[in-house]
Amino acid sequence: MELAYAGLHQLCGHMMASAGLLPAPQREAIEAAFGLRQASAPGPFLVGPALLGLLTETAGDRALLCVVDDAQWLDAEGIALVLAMRRVDEVFAGLWRLDVEGLSKGWGTATRPVR
Repeated sequence: MELAYAGLHQLCGHMMASAGLLPAPQREAIEAAFGLRQASAPGPFLVGPALLGLLTETAGDRALLCVVDDAQWLDAEGIALVLAMRRVDEVFAGLWRLDVEGLSKGWGTATRPVR
């Protein structure tokens, strides 16, 4: 919390070999955020796309999963990812979900993935 982007550096610092594949503004922003370049601290609107690019380049054509423990200590906004769809494709079938049938019928029921 005391050092800007410290949690991000711990999560992605070992991925910097892929930074050379990023567009120059993104590469420079992530290098500055990680203290690898003499520059003022970049804003989150430049570091965000740089991080996404770094993760994408690191993953290549493989899947990449990032797990963050103690996320409350990160210097980031509280963020959750919610996916909404009319029907569950098989790609998403194994995920936890909350079925919402309509506002007039209540909030729905959380269900476990079907295996």
